[in-house]
Order: sequence, then C-alpha cells, then structure tokens
Amino acid sequence: MLIARCGILIQVLYMTIVNALLPVFVTLLLGYLAAWHHDADSKAANTLNAMVMTYTLPLSLFAGTVAIPRQQLVANLPVMAALSLGLLIPFGTALVAARYGFRRGLGESTLQALAISFPAVPFIGVPVLGSIFGAEPAILTVAISGLATNLVIVPVSLVLLSLAAAGKDTKAKGPAQNALASTVHSQGASPHQPNHKTTAGMGHTILSALQEPVVWAPVLAVVIVFLGIALPKPLITSLQLLGTTTSGVSLFATGIILRAHTPTVSLPIVSSTVGRLVVVPGLAFFLLPLSGITGKAMSQVVVALAMPSAVMLIILSVRYHIAEKESASVLLYTYVLSAGSMALAVLLTH
Repeated sequence: MLIARCGILIQVLYMTIVNALLPVFVTLLLGYLAAWHHDADSKAANTLNAMVMTYTLPLSLFAGTVAIPRQQLVANLPVMAALSLGLLIPFGTALVAARYGFRRGLGESTLQALAISFPAVPFIGVPVLGSIFGAEPAILTVAISGLATNLVIVPVSLVLLSLAAAGKDTKAKGPAQNALASTVHSQGASPHQPNHKTTAGMGHTILSALQEPVVWAPVLAVVIVFLGIALPKPLITSLQLLGTTTSGVSLFATGIILRAHTPTVSLPIVSSTVGRLVVVPGLAFFLLPLSGITGKAMSQVVVALAMPSAVMLIILSVRYHIAEKESASVLLYTYVLSAGSMALAVLLTH
C-alpha cells in the first residue's frame, strides 16, 4: 500500500512538472520550426535577444520586485541569502575550476560557470514555479534570484566575455604565452609595467556592463522598496505588459538558435549539465537544513536550483561568438532533463 501511494505521488509530481514545462518546450519547438521553415533566422534571434536583454527582462525584474511589500522582502532575507549563495558559490567555483583546473579560455570558462550556476528562474520561473507553489511565492523567488544573478553574475560575465572577445584572453598558460602581455609588449611597454590603456579599457568594459538595464533595473527596484516608495499600480501593470513576454520571446529566440547548432556531446557539456541539474540542487538539499532553512522555503530554493540553464547562456554565447555549439547543447540537454531533476527536487523537499 505504501509503495503504491508513493508511486501515485511520484506520478502526480512528475505530471505537475511536465505540465509546467510543456509551454516551455512548445515555445522552443515553435522557434525551431520558424527557423526550419525560413520564417526567422539568426538575425531575427539576435534582435529578439536584444529586446529581452534591454527591455522585457529588466521590466519583468523591476515590476516584479517593486510589487513586493518591504516587510515581505525583509522577512525572506534568509531565503534570499540561501538562494544567492546557491547561485554565486557555484559560479565562482566553476569559473576557477574551468579556467585553472581544465585550462579553458576565459570566455569558455565564463560560459561554463554561467551554465552551471545560473538557472532559468528569471526567464521561466513565474509560469513554472507558479504552477507548483503558487503565483506569489514564484514572483518572490524570481525577484530574489534576479537580484543575485543580475547584481553579480551577469555584470561579471559581461566583463569577462568582453575581455575574451576583445582578444585579451588566452588559456591559463605561462606568461610567455599570454596574448595580453604580447599586446602590451608590441605597444612598447614592459609586460611587468602597468598598461594604462589596458586599465582604462577594462574600466570602460566594467562601466558598460553596469549600464546594462538588466543590471541596474533590479537594483533600482530594491532601493524603491526599501525606501517605502509605492509606485502607482497602473504604472506597475503597464510595465508588466511587456515584461511578461520575457519567457515567450527568449524561448522562441532560443529555438531559432538551436536550429542552427546541432547538439554534440563532450566532457564540458556533460559536466555542465550534471552540475546544473544534479550537483548544485543536491548540495543545496544537504546544506540548507544545516543553515536552519527547511519546509516550503527550502523546497522553493532547491526546486529553483534544479531548473535548466538560463537562456542568458545562449544569448551571451551568440552575442560574443564564444562556444555557441557547446552552449546550445547544454541548454537543450538541461531543458530536456530538467523535468526529472525538478520532480525529484519537489519529491525530496515536500
């Protein structure tokens, strides 16, 4: 009897996850079919991705955050801290491991760290988590994850990818093989002396990253909430009109991109997929109770961390022309396998 009940529970949970992810797969498929039918191409995908990064995602994060009462945001600070650490620690660890352990290029290391640490919560969190926990907890989880990713992970990724795309990166080798040192030397400066042009260029890159709407919009929203400024509800609703298109537009564009890249299998792709769906949520499952976070709060964090890689991965990969096929493969595999990882996360934390 107990085994039968457990079987029924697993089926119910799995169907809940499948139903939550079905719109995601349908939208990806529509984008793929649009590219296959030559109704859209890579230029259209780039335009849609630019729209997501500049308008829809910033508006979604801003409108979702300012709608949260200050008391509720303060009350969920432990969850915010847990989810933030669950995003930031894997990013730093994966970046260092890929760069210095496996000696990958700076761009490839950054994208792999992004694939492992950045779940698709800001993009598909509201419809997927909303079907499991309800609309209000889903919006709060999306807002919290948006803060952690867009305050640290996105700016750092933009800076590192900009440096890599500018040709200032080589794999982690000796100084004699460092392209940056060679560039400095070719300009008549000693590799052991500071290059003011390089420093100024890096400062400009950092400033450009911080000026991205996807970075400063959630920061502004948090400031507004903690200052107790109540924005008119019609204004918030107006911003949400475009912000709610983030999931559909980004997934449709991703489907177009996936059509152009045949999935492959490699050690980085497998490790990124396993890291995203197994290692990160698994560590959260074992470590969160030690920090005093249990119950529904723990379930929300673990399930959020068991989601597939964010489409930000392929957006930045295509934008900087780095590891596009690898990023597309990781994105596809994590989406396909995330039904199992999320169902297991719900089962273990309920």
